[in-house]
Amino acid sequence: MGESEREYGSWGRRWITDRG
Repeated sequence: MGESEREYGSWGRRWITDRG
């Protein structure tokens, strides 16, 4: 997950972790 993480930014990591 490289490009995706950049698209989401800082909040992306939050919901990504929430998803599991």
